[in-house]
This record gives sequence, structure tokens and C-alpha cells, in this order.
Amino acid sequence: MLCQENLRLLGDRAKDPRMLRGWSWGSVGLLVCRDLKPENLLIDVTGYVKMADFGFAKKLPAGQKTNTLCGTPEYLAPELVTQSGHTRAVDWWAVGVLVYEMVAGYPPFYDEDRVAMFRNICQVKYTVPSHFSKVRFCPVP
Repeated sequence: MLCQENLRLLGDRAKDPRMLRGWSWGSVGLLVCRDLKPENLLIDVTGYVKMADFGFAKKLPAGQKTNTLCGTPEYLAPELVTQSGHTRAVDWWAVGVLVYEMVAGYPPFYDEDRVAMFRNICQVKYTVPSHFSKVRFCPVP
């Protein structure tokens, strides 16, 4: 499990563009992980992130959906919560939740009441902490 210091290091490492190549493993390998969270990320001695625990991973060709409800509640995408069928995009949702948590120190949709948390996820209802940068990043054409 990642301690706060390792979560900070992971956050520092996430600024490296090579990090996104690591996240895109599912796009190349046709896998959907469905359980990306800090506890499943390990940092090796050189500072690179290694993913662990592929218990919920599934081979999912591009364009296909699956309907299994699995994963950690705080990181579930809306389509997982509503059980409307999901694609590999749920892993990118989890990356966004993870990056938010690395910066804020807590997941964006968290609520002690799980039903309220699921409602927050489905409504994409969250607040941006005041210490977040006002800088906006635009995709490079």
C-alpha cells in the first residue's frame, strides 16, 4: 500500500509524460484493469510505477462492452455504478480519480455514505480544492 510519501512521489512521477504511456497498457493489450487505485501501484527502486493485482482484469477488444460490476467504489466510473455496460474507458476514469487524489489527498467523489458517493459519481459532482492550480492544460494538436 502506498504511504503519503509514496503517493507524493507518484504525483511527482505523474508529471512525466512517460507515465501516461504506462497507463495506456490496456489500449495496446486489449485489457481492462477495472481496479486501478493507489494500493495496486508499486514504486520500484528507480521510481518507476509498477501495477499489481490484476484480479479484475479482462481481455476486452476495442468497441466491445462488458457488464461485470467490480472494482473499488471510490474509483468506479458512472457506467460501472449504473451497470450499463462499460469499455476500457473505465480505466481512464480511474486514472483521473487517482490523479485528483494525488493532488488533493482524497478521492473526488468520496462520501462515507456509499449510496451518496455513487450518486456523486453518476452526477460527476465534486468540488475543486482551493489549493489546486488555476492553470488549465489544453491538448496539443
